[in-house]
Amino acid sequence: MTNWPTTSTIIYDYTHTLSGTDVFPSGSIQNYKVCAQNGVGEGACGNIAIDADLVPQAANSPVISLSDVDPKSIKLTWTEINSSDNGGDSVIYYRLEWD
Repeated sequence: MTNWPTTSTIIYDYTHTLSGTDVFPSGSIQNYKVCAQNGVGEGACGNIAIDADLVPQAANSPVISLSDVDPKSIKLTWTEINSSDNGGDSVIYYRLEWD
């Protein structure tokens, strides 16, 4: 990819971003090909297939347990969500709501 003929800046990376709330379908294969071209013509292309299961998916829900209760307090605990259970993306934080 380049901005040729506008400029001679050659681009060496690309981020494929989906719009809105779209996500890559889990289990799908995303195929990409990059081909170099010079004044003689196009050369051989490089190919890569990306397994979308490596794309982070929404976090699984933690298992919540009652740890202790007394008249003034309730202590809850929950299981840590391993990144391998979330498409390889580590948990950033846990949000607790009470109503």
